[in-house]
Amino acid sequence: MSDKMEVSKHAIDQYACRFKPRISANITEEMKSILISGMLRLAFVNSVYIKDNEDGILFRNYELKADMIVKNNRIVTIFPLKLPLKKGNKNKIVLFPGFKK
Repeated sequence: MSDKMEVSKHAIDQYACRFKPRISANITEEMKSILISGMLRLAFVNSVYIKDNEDGILFRNYELKADMIVKNNRIVTIFPLKLPLKKGNKNKIVLFPGFKK
């Protein structure tokens, strides 16, 4: 399934911005996009289904501590898990607040 999975430019940009992958500064932007696209496909393969709605399907990768939204076989965005600030719920992982239930 991941071989046919597409990755949006937005998801590539968000991953680069939010997760700061260690990629050599000596490579072209095109190569950087190709590498990040591969990383996101791999992250998707190791993700679990959380829920879906009209905005897409929410998947979670626990190792990366990230959620991603997939729509029409395309990773459209990725974001870090949001952790609650309340005492006693330190280990509870919550969904991205912008993703409607």
